[in-house]
Amino acid sequence: MVRIQFCNLRQPDAKVLHQRLLAAAATLNTAIQLLDEPTADIVIIDLNRAQQSRPTSRPANQITIGIAQHKSVNDANIEIVFKSIPNQQELVNLLTQAMQQPRPKKMFRHYVKRLRPGNWIFRSGPDSRLPPLIIDCPPIAIAHTGDTLTSAGLIVQWLEQLPSDPNLKITTLLNHLQQLAGAAISQHQRLLILEKYLPVLADLLLNRNPAVLKTEAKQNEQFQKFQNQLIQTLEVTSHHYMRIAQRAYQAGRRPDKDPIYHYCLNRWGQLLGWQILKAYQQFRQPPKLLIKQLHQLYLYQEAADTLHQPAVVKSLQNLTDYHRLYCQILLTGLADPYRLPAHAISRIYQYLESLTPNISTGKLPASAKSQTSSSLLQGKFIIDCENDALPVAAALLPTAQRQAAHLRLFDTQPFIQQLKQTLQTQQAALGQLPLQQYQDLLDRLQQTHLRQTQRNPLDSAQPVMVLFGLQQIIHHQNHNGSNTPENQWHWLNQSPEGSLLSYAGKKLTANNQDLIAIIDLNDTLRLGFICWLCHYSSDTRIGVKLLPGDFEFGHCTAITEHSQKSPAILATNDQKTCLLTPKGWFTTDRKLIFHSPQRDSHVHANALRQSTLDYDYFTCKVSKIS
Repeated sequence: MVRIQFCNLRQPDAKVLHQRLLAAAATLNTAIQLLDEPTADIVIIDLNRAQQSRPTSRPANQITIGIAQHKSVNDANIEIVFKSIPNQQELVNLLTQAMQQPRPKKMFRHYVKRLRPGNWIFRSGPDSRLPPLIIDCPPIAIAHTGDTLTSAGLIVQWLEQLPSDPNLKITTLLNHLQQLAGAAISQHQRLLILEKYLPVLADLLLNRNPAVLKTEAKQNEQFQKFQNQLIQTLEVTSHHYMRIAQRAYQAGRRPDKDPIYHYCLNRWGQLLGWQILKAYQQFRQPPKLLIKQLHQLYLYQEAADTLHQPAVVKSLQNLTDYHRLYCQILLTGLADPYRLPAHAISRIYQYLESLTPNISTGKLPASAKSQTSSSLLQGKFIIDCENDALPVAAALLPTAQRQAAHLRLFDTQPFIQQLKQTLQTQQAALGQLPLQQYQDLLDRLQQTHLRQTQRNPLDSAQPVMVLFGLQQIIHHQNHNGSNTPENQWHWLNQSPEGSLLSYAGKKLTANNQDLIAIIDLNDTLRLGFICWLCHYSSDTRIGVKLLPGDFEFGHCTAITEHSQKSPAILATNDQKTCLLTPKGWFTTDRKLIFHSPQRDSHVHANALRQSTLDYDYFTCKVSKIS
């Protein structure tokens, strides 16, 4: 316990400081007591208002802190001077220092005896009947600009007046959430406020227009600032719920007995999932330990028997049970989001929410621990709750590695059956994503997606040039390779159908399904589509599905619109002929003219094979113009 005295502090400053001290004490699992006596361990004085710096008679180990915004301090009795109210991390350091100071045993016992139980932050430790819950809640950087809104009604009005510009919206939202960290309000009031902010945050994360995002991505610096602030806002919001949960946990409360505690655990788990989802949207690896935190929350709520219980708090919207939130993000990870276009990741995440009741989890039965048949293990995964990783297919784990008590079964077989039925009978319920993406998800859950052709690793990484998009590829061909980008790509492995490339330059704004050209040291050009993309800490890697056949580079025009022309590539192989054009050129049976240095040809559009915001790729019939 640390005893603290405030001297000459203004009432608003005292409230803010007290709130931050409570949060700092919670981080250190200790207690604080505010005294009106000169025997405190820490004395905090507002030197702008104080007549003297500190009492002349004081304990030898007392720490004196001064707050002097516009005043120089030369008093040797003041150990530390702050220009404003210390933040949470600074207070953590102060409390740690005070706890390490030696104290007379008689004096300490005297104050413990006088201390009423209500003065302690925590009356007991965590409930020993539940597994340990590691809540590592870093301090929130508190914003000191503007007034903090603490009325839920005013916040609703304020949110309705937020600018439509997402960059201004996220900046304002982040600032208010940081201000909220320093507000001296009850935890229930804090929850009410946080719940008002969440729909705006969810909209920015899940419902942005892909075409708008594509346009914004071209303004690289501003777009990156928005992405970074969205990540930071998710973290700050998560930490608000963590802090409330941390206090309840340390006080020995249980989620099955404390609705607010249960609510914060579920919301914290959901926000962990959103942070992981945001990493997937940017083709990054999830932040370290987030998946492991999801696993520990699973074990904790499993033991508390709240895993399948919705969180219900009066005056708040009911929150779904943790099991559904947990399964939703794990399924999204198992869908291999690094192979999906960015806009498809959030859509498949939202679609999976309705199917999570079909996922079964629990301790591994004896049959799952000893089963060796791959067909009987199809759709069954194993969660290592002590590992920071997604579930692993049970068939890939030897039976000797399936015995640990911390392993859990993640059975997707009922989910697979439901999705198969939906694909056959209710395709309209699948939303806006192509059916192939749901079929790919089934293949991954059934472990039938393994590569059919072996990629051969190269003895050494070979440098190559990579061009992105129709415009850049056609420009390169028309200008004999001039004005080409800096060569920072390397070929890691290859096969007749695909390759893996590595890039060590600054972060790309590429997306899955983007058209690229690969040019090796012999000036051999290959076309392909990005089919897998991940930004690691050291480099970016892309998997490329190569297009077979020969290519002609030129432009196309509509028969009735000869003045309008656009870049185009004609791809021909033994099986079919396809045309690559800018987005919007394809309609079934449309007639075009393709112009190249070799020939002019009539093109009759047939069937669309692939389309993005940048291009249409479709089969066609070609006849030479005589």
